Amino acid sequence: MPIGMRGAKDFYKERFGLSDRLAVRLAALLAYKVDLTAAAIECLRDSEPLQHVLLHPRLFEATKSLDTESLKSLALPGEQLPASFVVCEAGGWKTIALEEELLAEQSEPEAPEAPQLPALTQRGQVLHASEIHELFTRRDIAELELTLRTSADPKEKVTAIRRLALSPAADREKMALFASALMDREAEVRSEAAQALASLGLAPRWPRTRASWPRATSASGSRPPSASAAASARRPTLSWACSCASSQAPSGTRRR
Repeated sequence: MPIGMRGAKDFYKERFGLSDRLAVRLAALLAYKVDLTAAAIECLRDSEPLQHVLLHPRLFEATKSLDTESLKSLALPGEQLPASFVVCEAGGWKTIALEEELLAEQSEPEAPEAPQLPALTQRGQVLHASEIHELFTRRDIAELELTLRTSADPKEKVTAIRRLALSPAADREKMALFASALMDREAEVRSEAAQALASLGLAPRWPRTRASWPRATSASGSRPPSASAAASARRPTLSWACSCASSQAPSGTRRR
């Protein structure tokens, strides 16, 4: 659907260089929900036959049933319009346009949808550290944090989580943000936040007290946990991440 140009009298005079008379007529037609495209107005400026059509005394009466044929019927005998005009109707508005504009719209390819970032995978060396710092400025990271905290669009939040996971922000800062996102009302945001925390190596809490270690089978009584269990115990845990989230500064505040 071609787009009509709508504005006050001065808009048509300044934008298209129309006379006062033509500018007043175009502004008055808006009250009848009739407008013209920019290309049609350019033809109007240089074509007397088209000016006679738009200034015809019966044009206002014809607006209720205005179509391509009734528009052409307003041309004075012996006068020929400078181009093939059509009347398009949409949303209660009637737009006078060039037929070429309709053909041009039909030939335009549909714009592809913006691609979504891929889902998070396990952490790995995707980019070199220097490349990551070039891709993300501190301002970029702050804007992503603001989006994650305040946006009402779950898709924007999911994208922000994925970008933050790849950013050079500190792991502690990331975990606090992702832990906050676990409380989001949208399931897809919570799911993405959980994957992001897993990609940071989040592990269940391993008991740290000696009394809760597994009992040894030897006579020595008890034994320390295995090396892998000890490493797991040193990893950040969900409760730790949540405590970071609760201690974060209010929205809009940034640590330097």
